[in-house]
Amino acid sequence: LRTALALSRNLCTIRVAQQIGIDSVIARARDLELEGDFPEVLSISLGAAEVSPLNLTQAYTAFANGGMVSKARFILSVKNFWGEVLYESQPDLRDAISPQNAYLMASMLKDVVSSGTGGKAAVLGRPVGGKTGTSNDEKDAWFIGITPYLVTGVYVGYDQARSMGRMGSGSSSALPIFVEYAKAVFPAYPPDDFTVPDGITFARVDSVTGYLAGSGSGKTLTLPFYSGTEPGASNSEEAVSGVNRYGEDLLKQF
Repeated sequence: LRTALALSRNLCTIRVAQQIGIDSVIARARDLELEGDFPEVLSISLGAAEVSPLNLTQAYTAFANGGMVSKARFILSVKNFWGEVLYESQPDLRDAISPQNAYLMASMLKDVVSSGTGGKAAVLGRPVGGKTGTSNDEKDAWFIGITPYLVTGVYVGYDQARSMGRMGSGSSSALPIFVEYAKAVFPAYPPDDFTVPDGITFARVDSVTGYLAGSGSGKTLTLPFYSGTEPGASNSEEAVSGVNRYGEDLLKQF
């Protein structure tokens, strides 16, 4: 899952959507207050439903905010000539997903920056998660960046949809805009990492098999899991190859 998300490998996304069911995918989208029309087809797991950039950015606030979706506020306060506050809006927060789910998502989105399509944001030198996105024929490009204090959405595209060409991807056009913006804005916030909630356990796993690291493991990673769901200590080649065969069959069906 981590590798697939970081590298935008769509086959894994389709596989997950089929295994958990499209109804579950749509229900989670609604939990995150996404407002688009979501038909019950596998392709919505790849972005076949349209939402506004603002709505999409709002959904990502749950990953940065311990599971709570934060509604956008366009007017923070109104003051009179003497500086007296006449009106002040309050944060509009709602529980959408569990704190553990939010932390795991934030951790995976950090991998997009550290070792995936969002690598240009690594120059910021602080914990940042994000996701690039590109629609068919490079008609739309976007990047959502998250930190514990700020969630930012960048969208690039023409008013009348048409291809932006080979460089019209999320990583080539939207991400550089985010990086330049972040260089100016991020110094106003401390470089804190996402808070680890109760119910999260860390385990050292083999980066190739995904199982617990053993004496014969090469590169290893220390990754977070829901407590009690850490991978078992098995390096069965048969199990790994079985997953790969299942993915190939699913792609043919799709």
